Amino acid sequence: FSWHAYSANIDELRGCYLFYSKLLDRHGYGDVPQIVTEYNLDAIPCAGAGKICHPHGKLAGGALLTTAWIEMQSWPDLEGLFVYRGADGPFIPNSKFTMPPVEGGPCPGVGCDSLGGSGFGLLYGDGTRKPQGAAFSLFSTLEGMELVDLAEPTPFVAEIDGEVPNNAGAELAGGLPMLAALAGRDQSGKVRLLVANPQDVTVTVDIAGLLRSGQIETSDKTTITVTSLTEESLTKDTRDLVSSSEVEAGTLGAAELEPFSVQVYELQG
Repeated sequence: FSWHAYSANIDELRGCYLFYSKLLDRHGYGDVPQIVTEYNLDAIPCAGAGKICHPHGKLAGGALLTTAWIEMQSWPDLEGLFVYRGADGPFIPNSKFTMPPVEGGPCPGVGCDSLGGSGFGLLYGDGTRKPQGAAFSLFSTLEGMELVDLAEPTPFVAEIDGEVPNNAGAELAGGLPMLAALAGRDQSGKVRLLVANPQDVTVTVDIAGLLRSGQIETSDKTTITVTSLTEESLTKDTRDLVSSSEVEAGTLGAAELEPFSVQVYELQG
């Protein structure tokens, strides 16, 4: 059973999946798998701005796409997920085929009044990457790995914009979590942890604690490489739009995730 979804709202996406699961079960097709044959982000409420924005072609698009992809890995009856589309086609700003532009003033960090300067593709029409394409390259590094059962990541958020979160601070904004996380392990023991911050705030995360929740331990011999998609990495003259750095296992503790950033922690040894 296939369906389409255009939304960054995790509550909305999960609601669609559960609706179709119950519908299929009610009509005797409970064993039929679901396939999301067309998925992408739509207009979303800007955090704290109360306006509708398009994240396409912006850093936010990469984090929101990653967050949705992580959420969908927890759907047991989902057999396939296809992002629409690879490279930009006719649905781009100022095209007669494009979606209606959004009215209103600009929203910081996301981009309003059009498709954010781009269409729905992971790539521009000339094949260069957008942040969504860079994010896709990061979460595709978990392909073929056995997923690790992590704890709910929100309790591992130590600070939000420098403040210790309380009940109000931990509430979802626009149907989005404070943090999305997914981990996988291959046959050689290599581990990759994917984390995404889908909010317009800086979150400090206990990465070591999050790993331990999945029985992932480090030692002095563990090598850790962190690959990041951030506002800074977008400014570098690189084709892949991401940057990498080495981290000593002994220093792996709290890490700051900038607004709308995506990271992959690769652990070996």
